[in-house]
Parts: sequence; structure tokens; C-alpha cells
Amino acid sequence: MLTLFVALLLAVRTRIMEPVGNVTAVEGGRATLGCIVTSDPHYTVSRRWYHDSFLISVQSSSTHAVIDADGSLVLQSVSKADAGSYTCVVDSGGGKDNSSGWLHVIG
Repeated sequence: MLTLFVALLLAVRTRIMEPVGNVTAVEGGRATLGCIVTSDPHYTVSRRWYHDSFLISVQSSSTHAVIDADGSLVLQSVSKADAGSYTCVVDSGGGKDNSSGWLHVIG
């Protein structure tokens, strides 16, 4: 008798759960743009943020732009130059997704 075992692996598609949306911030204040992701826990998710199509360099020493533990982009001391389109791009073995929104700066 021949016994055959079949393992079925299902991966959860990587996707952004809520759109980035539009945010209004007061000049000199703080702005948070969300990028909450669902993904298969077996895959590492990479996130990239773009401002007006330019990649945002987020470094550990940066005090202006920081990516929170949940993937949100946090901008400190926002200025008029920070206003514009923001896009979150996520990528993993479970796929890719992106979402865009606008930051409006008043004051």
C-alpha cells in the first residue's frame, strides 16, 4: 500500500488594510500617515515611503521622518515643503501593494 502525504501551504496576501488617506497638519507640528499592513507572518515585509514620487530616506538618526513600529510615517516639525502626495509601498513574498494620500500643511 502506498501512502501519499500532501502539504498545502497557503500564504496570506500582503496588502495595505486601510488607504493612506489625506492628512492636515499645522506648520511646525507633527503629521502621521498610516500604512497598516496584513501579511503572512512567514514573510518579512519591507516598506518604502515616497513624497511626490521621490523616495524618503528614513535613517535611525533622523528626527524629521521616522517609520513607526506599525509602518506609519511620522513627520516632525512639518513645513510647507512637506505638503504633497505620499505613497506607501509594501513588498514581501506574499505580494506587493501601495496606497497614496495627501498631506496638507496649514499655518
